[in-house]
Amino acid sequence: MPGRNLPGAADPWGGCWPGPGNTGIPAGVQLHTCPTTITMPGTYDACQFNSAVVVKATGVVITRSLIKGPVTSKQNAGLNSLVIRDSTIACGCPSVGSGTTVGIEDDGFTMQRVDLSGSGHGAAPRNHVIIQDSWIHGLGGNTSDHKDGVYVGDGTDAVINHNTVECNDGPAAGCSSAIGLMSDFAVINHYVITGNLLNTIGSFCFYGGDNPQKPFAAQYITFTSNVFGEAIYSKCGFYGPVTDFDLRQPGMVWGDNRWADTGALVAAA
Repeated sequence: MPGRNLPGAADPWGGCWPGPGNTGIPAGVQLHTCPTTITMPGTYDACQFNSAVVVKATGVVITRSLIKGPVTSKQNAGLNSLVIRDSTIACGCPSVGSGTTVGIEDDGFTMQRVDLSGSGHGAAPRNHVIIQDSWIHGLGGNTSDHKDGVYVGDGTDAVINHNTVECNDGPAAGCSSAIGLMSDFAVINHYVITGNLLNTIGSFCFYGGDNPQKPFAAQYITFTSNVFGEAIYSKCGFYGPVTDFDLRQPGMVWGDNRWADTGALVAAA
């Protein structure tokens, strides 16, 4: 299908990839300033948060809002501790050569139809997270610091579904992947990654969490119906679409992952 590489273009399921027309703040919303430390549950609608947002309460919903900084969910509670929907995270926190800031991270958050840009890593989920119908792009800072559209160092119970994820930080090429299960801190398990469009200037579009140089491995990972784009490299990443996905580990599922332009199947590697 022509144009599958592009955010907002037709996806293989009769819809459109997340992009500028279907993520972020809806047109015509009038914003008002809201405090950036949230300590009470409730819905925060049409807010402009002018710096980093720290959520210290469960049951927080942010809708139709602009966040001008990174977001941290401090609750190790269950699913839906924090929901961000139809909003824009314009982080303004790119890598500056001394570390990689994350656009949104930690536990118990859901982001849906979010336009996320301007950070080092895009999202860094850990436990009980949903990332859906969102556009992660414009990352970096053109430094050699490690970056990913979605970075996972450890965690359990996450869904990453139908997103456009691109890591293209410029000629310094600090990006590693669009989605990177890196297993740096503990075993990663029970992640479901499905229906995403991936592109990167990095080595591989997807790291599957079983690098022998890492101290831990990924288990019970479902990676299905994802589309490997060719917008930057013909192999999605510089070296290829995928690495470190070990089907010998318990519960690993790979199926129906395809190239954007031809629709040909991509094998696990």
